[in-house]
Amino acid sequence: MEEKRELWERQPHESSEAYKDFCLYRDLGPQRKVSEVCKLNGKEISNMCQQQKRHKWLKRAQAWDDYLEKEARKKMERDIILVKRSALSGAMRMAQLSLARLKDMKAEDLTVKEAKEFMRNALAIAQSLMGNEQAEEEIAKMPEENDVVVYLPEIESEVIADKKE
Repeated sequence: MEEKRELWERQPHESSEAYKDFCLYRDLGPQRKVSEVCKLNGKEISNMCQQQKRHKWLKRAQAWDDYLEKEARKKMERDIILVKRSALSGAMRMAQLSLARLKDMKAEDLTVKEAKEFMRNALAIAQSLMGNEQAEEEIAKMPEENDVVVYLPEIESEVIADKKE
């Protein structure tokens, strides 16, 4: 029993020479032509056209192109995952540094403007992590004036901070 071969590999009853000619054709890429193979191997075009039909070069070359495209997609997906992991690692490090700095801070050290920005960022991050689709709407609801308004759904009340600049 013969092992299963990919279409672009040497096929049973295909001579080494015929396979070599197919490889020339296959490796020319999507714009390949039998006449180009003839220029490369010096053989007659009529012989190459016969080989092309007999050994199904069109179908085999298309299978090769499909395989290359699939492998390129897989590599791109792996690269995207690596980039995301790297970005996440950097974000985690930034968060660690920020938290270390924030541990030493007191609420009195912040202006109202800074407190509002902290709140906006914290809310955006929390909602993003929770997959909340209303994140942008909730952030947009935050007032633009100097008062800081915090809505706590569990308590159903608003807390208004004193103005501090």
